Amino acid sequence: MSGIDPGAFRQFEHEGWQKVALRYNGSFAPVTTQSIEPLLDAARVRKGTRILDVACGLGASSRSLTRSYSPDRITGINISATQLVEARKRAPG
Repeated sequence: MSGIDPGAFRQFEHEGWQKVALRYNGSFAPVTTQSIEPLLDAARVRKGTRILDVACGLGASSRSLTRSYSPDRITGINISATQLVEARKRAPG
């Protein structure tokens, strides 16, 4: 056992992402966006596949995915409610 309290760790992560939520596009988004196509290729994702965008941030990956895949097949989730609000604006549907 590592001695890490899972609840305390989740709270720490949540608070941290809430604080930097709107700065995500200027930092992590360019890195994560460039990995979308290689990841989809490695997972053998094809048209009609349902896609779960875990830690979707401000929706950059989800928005990019909607160019090649039906928006109703893509679901984004994130620990930060602030980021989800923005993701819904940037990647509607």
